[in-house]
Amino acid sequence: MLTKSQRQEILDDFLARHDGEFIPSLFVAECRAEGHPANGWFKWDDVEAGHEYRLWQARTFVRDLRIRRQIVFTHRGVAKAVVVDVPSVVSPIAARASGGGYISTGTRAGMVALREEAALALRHWLERYRAAVLHAGASPSVIERIAEYLEG
Repeated sequence: MLTKSQRQEILDDFLARHDGEFIPSLFVAECRAEGHPANGWFKWDDVEAGHEYRLWQARTFVRDLRIRRQIVFTHRGVAKAVVVDVPSVVSPIAARASGGGYISTGTRAGMVALREEAALALRHWLERYRAAVLHAGASPSVIERIAEYLEG
């Protein structure tokens, strides 16, 4: 498998040859050549790739579905309740490497998984946008504290 730095080199080369533009269909066409360094990144067997695509379709089928849920929390010693829309299902992070699956956020386990996912997403977001946060004069520590709080 290619490392991140190898993938970056391949991307840089592609961008240099195509006026700084990444066109996925053209990239795939170039990668189809057996000598291309990114050839092994793709599944060229159409049956296997078709199955993987249908799994991706199943994930997108549920990705944007929401349920309305009442969340009860304590703020400054006072119990409060709010009604919010949450994803209908969440994919527990620990199960993803083995093919995973999804669980309902209508359960305690589902809400714990949603908190874990939220913390991870915030950390990834901050990794990507830390420079923008600092450039705006804000402190990344606020986001880091929220991620820590979500991790419990």
